[in-house]
Amino acid sequence: MLPPHHSPAAGWTGVVGAGPTTVDEASMERSKSFIKALQELKNLRPQLYSASEYCEKSYLHSEQKQMVLDNLKDYAVRAVVNAVDHLGTVAYKLTDLFEQQASEVSNLELKVVRLNQQVFTCQIYTDKEGFRQQQMVGMDIKHHKHYILPSSGQKTNQAPAHLRTDIDQESKPRPYPSAKTLSWHLASENSTTAKRADKPTFMLGDTVSPKLPSGNLRLMDDNHTAI
Repeated sequence: MLPPHHSPAAGWTGVVGAGPTTVDEASMERSKSFIKALQELKNLRPQLYSASEYCEKSYLHSEQKQMVLDNLKDYAVRAVVNAVDHLGTVAYKLTDLFEQQASEVSNLELKVVRLNQQVFTCQIYTDKEGFRQQQMVGMDIKHHKHYILPSSGQKTNQAPAHLRTDIDQESKPRPYPSAKTLSWHLASENSTTAKRADKPTFMLGDTVSPKLPSGNLRLMDDNHTAI
């Protein structure tokens, strides 16, 4: 008679405290347990054949045929129960292994989805950054008009500080047309006065006439003398 087979607990390795420690080891233990249960189910076939041959010989050569038939019935019942038990063990191991594989596939899919989201986020950021840089490159450089007061000689380099400030202020773009400042008018008057002072003049009564150079006066005296 075959003893009844009881399926071991999942993850049991035969030694207390020596169970699987990592996910890979647990998966390996499940696979080994399923293969072992399947092998035990396959071993039932030769055992049943051997038992059937023994019962046949006993029935033919024994005088107590009724006792042999009773033993055969009892053995057949136990063999069927044992086979069903092995089938249940194999089905349980197969289901456990399938659930583990499904869990691993689900975790892998989650990792792939997370990776795709990261790649998509990087693409969006790259597109925005490239579009912003393209806009900055495409912007036209605007130049604003500015005016410089005319001057002669070294006076250009020796312009008053307040006049340079006014020129810089005039060169800056303004939202509305600004009037000329007081310092600009004062500088213009000073420039005009300086230009007038450079011209030599002499007073004759109430009439202001330009002063002739001394060379011209001598030339006129010589002409009068010659006459």
